[in-house]
Formats: sequence, structure tokens, C-alpha cells
Amino acid sequence: MNSVNIVGRIATDIYHYDGEDEKPSNALFTVAVNYAEDKADFIRVTAFGSQADNNKKHLAKGRMVAIEAEIKTSRKERDGESEFFQDIVQRRIRYLDKPQDSK
Repeated sequence: MNSVNIVGRIATDIYHYDGEDEKPSNALFTVAVNYAEDKADFIRVTAFGSQADNNKKHLAKGRMVAIEAEIKTSRKERDGESEFFQDIVQRRIRYLDKPQDSK
């Protein structure tokens, strides 16, 4: 089973890219996940399609979220060397607070 659950605050702006040539849109952002009283990991999350579009509409830096995701691994060749990347790909998201401009 490839399943990751994280809870934290959005640490970056949401970078949204519209899909081209029948490719789905995607959204990239980072979630700060605390693991000690004064320490956090910053985890990059990717969402595709309608989830990416909803993230663009509803997420902003500072929002608290719970994300269910999966890990995807990829490899790229750069200057004759292989580089490996791990991405967290969002399956579901739950907003744990209200937007700051809501009252």
C-alpha cells in the first residue's frame, strides 16, 4: 500500500499550471509538518486536474490542511548522472480551518 498522510500548514503560495494538449492542470505547494516543538519538515505536494483547480481557489499560505497522498518516484538524467526525485501526489485534501478572509 502506497499511502501517506500529512497534517500541516501551507508554507508557500500555490503554483498552478493550466494543462496543455489534453494534459491535466497541476498545482504545486509546500506543507510545513511539525515533528518537534520547534522543528518542521517542508514537504512538496503536487495535485492534478480538478484537485489542482480547487487548491488554486481555496488554498493560501498559512491554511491548515490534512492530505492523503501517495509517493511517486522519478529519475532524470542530468550531465550524465541520474537524479532521483520523490513527490507526494495528493489524493484527497481536507481543509482544517477557514480562509483568513472568512468571518
